[in-house]
Amino acid sequence: TLQAFYYDATNGNLRHAWYDQTRGWKFENLDGDYGSVGGYNSNLGQNAFAIQYNGSLQLFYYDVQRGTLRHAWVTTSQGWKFENLDGDAGSVARYSSFLGQDPSATVIGDSLQLFYYDVQRGNLRHAWVTTSQGWKFENLEGDAGSVSGIASDIGSMSSTTTLNGKLYVFYRQNSSGILRYAWTSPGVGWSFANLDGTGYSASGETNNTGFWPSSVPYGGSMQVYYFDNTQRSLRHTWGIPY
Repeated sequence: TLQAFYYDATNGNLRHAWYDQTRGWKFENLDGDYGSVGGYNSNLGQNAFAIQYNGSLQLFYYDVQRGTLRHAWVTTSQGWKFENLDGDAGSVARYSSFLGQDPSATVIGDSLQLFYYDVQRGNLRHAWVTTSQGWKFENLEGDAGSVSGIASDIGSMSSTTTLNGKLYVFYRQNSSGILRYAWTSPGVGWSFANLDGTGYSASGETNNTGFWPSSVPYGGSMQVYYFDNTQRSLRHTWGIPY
């Protein structure tokens, strides 16, 4: 069944539409008011990202009113379930910050890998879960205590995917206008690099770039597309990264 999720800016709801081959399109308010499926009253639903994992449909979206990352999931045998995954003391992460923008997720092995932006602290947040272990969280990059140890406004507009058994995430360093990326593989720690937007990047270009990256493996190589605000153009980079 085709599923679609999108933000209702007028009412502050997360809308859900799905296609039934016999009855056509159906619609509902999935979350955002007392009458929705979630029954949670808030202005939410921005930047919704859906992915299938371990036999369930997983959905991540931003609560702009409370500054939290919401999580909803459903299986064929059970109805929708909802939680605040990160952003306040009552969330799964129990981490208080204004966060949850631009979530992106992918599956590698038996794990679901999730990345999103902490706008309050300027961090790229990383959460992951496996079929045998619950959620874990870390600041991947953006402050001195993060995995990379780089302190800067980093992590908005992330895009994550896999290639050749490695996990990649592409994201923007807002303070410098750079497209950054990080990668890892099972049993190996994280590595970080500048891809575009500075003379020290792989491209050598110095434009204000890296907006809304989209990454996908194709033909054995990584394909990345993003907006260059200096040249007002769509940039494309491809190859086999580290």
